[in-house]
Amino acid sequence: MKMRLGNRGMRTLWAALVLGFLAGCGSDGPKKGPDGKPVWEVTLDVDGTETKLPVKLINVYLYDDDVTPESYQFEGEGTLLLGSFPKGVSVGYGEEWNVLIGKEIAISTTGGDPHAPGATSSLTLPGAGKLTVTGGSWKVEKYTGEFAGTDGDRTLHGTITIIAKTSGGETKTYTGTFVVQCISWG
Repeated sequence: MKMRLGNRGMRTLWAALVLGFLAGCGSDGPKKGPDGKPVWEVTLDVDGTETKLPVKLINVYLYDDDVTPESYQFEGEGTLLLGSFPKGVSVGYGEEWNVLIGKEIAISTTGGDPHAPGATSSLTLPGAGKLTVTGGSWKVEKYTGEFAGTDGDRTLHGTITIIAKTSGGETKTYTGTFVVQCISWG
């Protein structure tokens, strides 16, 4: 038994397929701002208040050898988190971002861009000023996007814990989530 669809039936079928495709697209990516551009941010629980901090991107610095771990620089306005990937974890020149899913990545006091040594991890919170980051970690739960580069849409989504020292010397732990553009340099 053959089923034949007329023009109207074919249009309806195509419309349903396109709408289904569009409904699935974009729902996993970062939310869009009023200008239509992706919103990349870290959302932290700061003393019981949800605090959103805009972030620009995470730069991952690649190496040609199997000895030097890839390093990263998670940056935004008032946010600079530095470190290296654990042994055996490598995005590599093929930009295999999915390898980061489920891996706990430590935040260090120093690291990041190998061509700009001397940077230190820090975090600026509203009302608290600039804090010295002494540790923490982040974990990727999901990777979305197709296009690489500074104008691309490749995005890491996950959870984050930041341990920081206040200007008064008190150590505080902040937990939350992140959605950040990811770019590799090699």
